[in-house]
Amino acid sequence: MVDFEIVDERTVSARRVPFVSLPPEWCDLQLFQAAEFTLRLRREAVEAGGDLKDASAWNVIFDGGRPVFCDLLSFEPLVDHYVGERAHYSDADLQNKRDAVTRWIRGLAPSRVRELGCNSGEFSRLAAWLRIPLIADTHSKLIADSVGGDRGHLQWGA
Repeated sequence: MVDFEIVDERTVSARRVPFVSLPPEWCDLQLFQAAEFTLRLRREAVEAGGDLKDASAWNVIFDGGRPVFCDLLSFEPLVDHYVGERAHYSDADLQNKRDAVTRWIRGLAPSRVRELGCNSGEFSRLAAWLRIPLIADTHSKLIADSVGGDRGHLQWGA
């Protein structure tokens, strides 16, 4: 994080970084470091009850070769954005989707499932119920308890 000071309720002051480069100018290693840094920062934010609403490379700058996050306004309280989002689906539509995903997972018989957009966690729970090891990257704190007590089949953000 860029070093900053809260001056008053409307003012945040940060030291000036001497040279700022942009993502299109970065080498592959810098792009990787920025992505890895952003994922680590998000994990820490979620563990502290917050979240990143914008995980963009444009929110990372390099200071002396070290990635630092520079967008304080990207932090927000952790909330479940997906509660009530499915009201436009009928119960029959949702059941058809569940059945299709179940058939798909059973037919493929994967060694593990990586869930990149957990939404409400419904399909993560389905994979866990089918005893498929699950790696989930999004809103892990929100669905951890709903996946069930058998955490041997659940791995967050690996």
